[in-house]
Amino acid sequence: MSVKSLGKAAGGLFCACAMLCGAAWGAARVVTDVAYDPSIGASGLGNLYLPDVVTAKTPVVLVIHGGGWTGLDRASTAGIAEFFQRELGFAAFNIEYRLAGASARWPACGDDCVKAGQFLLSSAFKSAYGLCPD
Repeated sequence: MSVKSLGKAAGGLFCACAMLCGAAWGAARVVTDVAYDPSIGASGLGNLYLPDVVTAKTPVVLVIHGGGWTGLDRASTAGIAEFFQRELGFAAFNIEYRLAGASARWPACGDDCVKAGQFLLSSAFKSAYGLCPD
């Protein structure tokens, strides 16, 4: 699956790409270091921000940090994930991915984002967290 087909593969999954967010909303209910692709180590992890009430119909958003595929990390978009969680009642999956450079070449970073979207649509995710984003 290519990065170009991410939107099509994600079904109705809304993908938020953002660079930075300076706002802080305080502590959120967060499941840290959820592995969407254990084969790539720490780059295949994300934090799952959950609203107070979670049902199968709770919307899920994939938060992909900015940085031109070469910089930043999920900490830079934590405020955005908290906004979706607290203000909109969404579950937000804020991910890491392999940064383009000497150790990972394009399209590895985009492929990682596709894998994160596929994880959100998987039966393993649905059974673990009670969310059905499709």
